[in-house]
Amino acid sequence: MLIKPLELTALSWQFYIKNWRKLWIYLLLLLIPVLVITAVGIIMHFARTSIISLPVINFLIIASTLVAAAIFTLWITIALTKTIKNIYKQEPVKEWKENISLNSKYIWPTIITSVMTTLLVVIGTILFIIPGIIFFIWYLFVFYTVVLDDKKGIDALKNSKLLVVGRWWQILWTILVPTVIYGVAVSVIMSIVELPIILIQGEIAKAAINQVVIAVINLLTTTPLMTIAMVALYFSAKENKLGQNAETPPSQTIDS
Repeated sequence: MLIKPLELTALSWQFYIKNWRKLWIYLLLLLIPVLVITAVGIIMHFARTSIISLPVINFLIIASTLVAAAIFTLWITIALTKTIKNIYKQEPVKEWKENISLNSKYIWPTIITSVMTTLLVVIGTILFIIPGIIFFIWYLFVFYTVVLDDKKGIDALKNSKLLVVGRWWQILWTILVPTVIYGVAVSVIMSIVELPIILIQGEIAKAAINQVVIAVINLLTTTPLMTIAMVALYFSAKENKLGQNAETPPSQTIDS
């Protein structure tokens, strides 16, 4: 039987509390792109008078920073996901440097499958909103299929869909509950932590500090908790492929 929503929420929280020491280095590394982007933003703001006549250079600096940050974030996220999987399956956990190095091979396959998934969801949304939502849930596990089971391209998409069809609503509900619970909790924390920031003088300083604070809160809460939840749900779906009490997706034209 597929793991229940509240069970998944409790499991992810308990897992994080028990194993955070094995995950903290990855969360710290994920903060680096945020700090770099924030620093570049501040530098570009104060240097705009000297580059205003060179908009192409301005664009290239910003674009290259964002691309590099996105790739680095993906790389560390892959390593984090692998570590969570190893702990969850009670497998040996590699030292963080070795883990990051070994998992660089997943960057390009993940990018390709992410682009494919995005295109399918966007096309489905353009055709009609409902197909876009259906596709989104179908391909919810694509990243984990690539990283945890070495699937690529079309195979990754097919594998993700196979884990969802027949229990579309169940998968949606199971991941929606912890998402909402953690989302509300994090929003409350942010609203409290951000109160002193309002008193800071200077719009640039206030915006920069606010961006970093939000990133830190997300990296300490939402990122690990939801990654744990998704890994646990992925393996639960794999171990219960037939999906008892299957339900039909919200469209009679979609196979179940």
